[in-house]
Amino acid sequence: MISLKGRERKLIGILAAVLAVLLFQALVVSPALKKRAGLSEQIGRAKKQLADLKVLKGEYDVIRDETLKINQRVGRRPPGFALFSFLDQTASRLNLKNNLTSMKPSRRAFGGNLAEDMVEVRLEGVSLENLVNYLYEIEKPGTAIAIASIRVQPESRLGGGLNVSMLVTSVSPGAASFGPRT
Repeated sequence: MISLKGRERKLIGILAAVLAVLLFQALVVSPALKKRAGLSEQIGRAKKQLADLKVLKGEYDVIRDETLKINQRVGRRPPGFALFSFLDQTASRLNLKNNLTSMKPSRRAFGGNLAEDMVEVRLEGVSLENLVNYLYEIEKPGTAIAIASIRVQPESRLGGGLNVSMLVTSVSPGAASFGPRT
């Protein structure tokens, strides 16, 4: 074997130490740092997903609470409640039958056993006071009935009053259908 001098041994020892440090860096430290950076990114994504889930849970809770309230309102209605009949009877009770020119019912089924009843109501020559009373009776708290859209125009042919076209909606149980589906 070749004999090495003291200086050469030191140099080979230093080179071996440098090589060992480089191998340790390449095989242990560098992969550990990469893994740590990857874990930090995963933690950041997980925190964002958690925040998104909290927002979605809040939205879900609001929808669930509103659904419970609507179901309670619908449950308080008399048996056999029909939106069309309710609107017709309310118009009769408020002496608006002569102003009522048309009522067109329709129903849209939702998933499960819920449906949205809709009635397009047209009134002609109605006074503002009578219109306000009719609208109040329709949207009275606790009825689960809403006016989805309304258009009011002044009446010119009949000597005053207002022409009103509105879409009244209500959620009801059951999937039975009347009129055209939309």
